[in-house]
Amino acid sequence: MSLHATLLLLLAAMAAAASPAAEKQVRSMDSTVMLMEKVAGLADAVYFRRDAAAVAALPGDAALSGFQGVLLGAPRRVDLSRETGLTALLVTGLTASRTASLPFDRNAIIVAVDNDRGTVFAGPAFVTDPSKSPEPPGAAPAVAPVAPQPPWPAGMPPPPEASSGGTAWLDVSQLLDLPRQEMGLTLRVVYFDQVSNAAGVEQIGAPAPTTGLSTADALALVARLHAAGRSQHRLPVFKRGPETPALDRPGAAFVLGRIGSPLPLHAMLRIQLAPAMLVQPTISAAATAGTPPPAAVLRAAVLVVMRDRNEPHIFPIEVPVWSPKPLAPGQTIDAAFSIDLATLLPPAAMQPGAQVYLLAGRHIAGPRALTR
Repeated sequence: MSLHATLLLLLAAMAAAASPAAEKQVRSMDSTVMLMEKVAGLADAVYFRRDAAAVAALPGDAALSGFQGVLLGAPRRVDLSRETGLTALLVTGLTASRTASLPFDRNAIIVAVDNDRGTVFAGPAFVTDPSKSPEPPGAAPAVAPVAPQPPWPAGMPPPPEASSGGTAWLDVSQLLDLPRQEMGLTLRVVYFDQVSNAAGVEQIGAPAPTTGLSTADALALVARLHAAGRSQHRLPVFKRGPETPALDRPGAAFVLGRIGSPLPLHAMLRIQLAPAMLVQPTISAAATAGTPPPAAVLRAAVLVVMRDRNEPHIFPIEVPVWSPKPLAPGQTIDAAFSIDLATLLPPAAMQPGAQVYLLAGRHIAGPRALTR
């Protein structure tokens, strides 16, 4: 038999041996996709009624699919003149070892971003102190206990750890004290180093400002940023540098330095302009000669999450963007910035393992762990 034929037979045998595991992985992926589609397909009325019957099968579906992580469902549209607030549904797939290491009620955070104005709202997904809420305290998802596994034969790799499914309703309006105004929101749940899918919600309420900064306010912002950039490490800066990450599609990206002074974070954004991001030409060009105002100001936020602390550190970042041509809503633009996290984080948060996220409108990047 030729060497070529021998190799073909060997490859065929390897493929046949691997196919059961590969098929199991594909089935698990398909089941997870089906679970995500079921959550995404829930009608808005399910959330308004908190319809337990409509979601009763989801914990079992999560367990059977082997799903490990967090999913979030929310109504597509909430009219606050008819509904009391915004309710979301959390679906979990948790293993016994992860819940022991990271108790869900101490590590789950609900995050909402106003897509047009860039404001970030974040806080505990579950209220464990009754004095902080006029309603009964929230409860983590009801998860069935995982039966202990018998010892696995020596020399053989153990099977994947089984997970149990659970669900919980989240009163997002109350948990985050959301303004009762018109907003396009992007919701996520952050579970320390895991993040859920994004759930988009159109909230109908009181009229909200749709215009951006005036020219005078934009120039004042630039002056403050320039003053801050004269610090020892010359951060922040709002332009590309050699360490700025590449980004070839809409989104956000960042890289982190090591814990120290400074602790640089270099970021890149590519997002679609909303009217609230554009600087309003309230001062004539002659009056701003020598100090050209930015054409837009983008708003992002850095989120730092510590283990067993479901109150994240949130640092809003305003990023001025200059352009030789007028900018228009709907246009996709790039913006870069570098900041020194060491000047923002309290010393207790400058610990290895803390998780860092970057949020900008509908986009999220991370997590990246702080390291020494």
